[in-house]
Amino acid sequence: MTDIVIKRGWDIGQSTRIATLYDEAFGFKFSGAIANKEARVRILSKSFIPDFSYVAFVDHEIVGLAGFQTHYGSLTGGMSLSVLIVELGVARGIWAATVLSLFERKPKAQELIMDGIVVDSKFRGKGIGSMLLDSIVSHAGKNGYDSVSTLAI
Repeated sequence: MTDIVIKRGWDIGQSTRIATLYDEAFGFKFSGAIANKEARVRILSKSFIPDFSYVAFVDHEIVGLAGFQTHYGSLTGGMSLSVLIVELGVARGIWAATVLSLFERKPKAQELIMDGIVVDSKFRGKGIGSMLLDSIVSHAGKNGYDSVSTLAI
């Protein structure tokens, strides 16, 4: 295996790959709000904000993702009621927003919350998840966050 490269964010053209990878790990969490997998991936790909993540690459292929949120924003911060209504229609959009609101947690001013870590199943066991976590913790320290916590899923 070649080198694993961790970097903050990704090119917007890679959003579908990111959304697919995220859905493989957390689709169950979102399925109560958005049952259709294709719709979930489409909405996630349009809603993710790359700057609130670290991504693992192997041979220029995205193989892992660690998302986070701060009081400035979050990986999933683009998933608004208006996006859900446009993508799902009024009734399903409002339903999805209501269900997803149950998972919301607002970070304190100096808190960074992990939105989840996912590693492609073909690349697990190679330390990629740990590298992503280390990147998040390092980011928190360099940016003056007092704590790093996780969202309960």
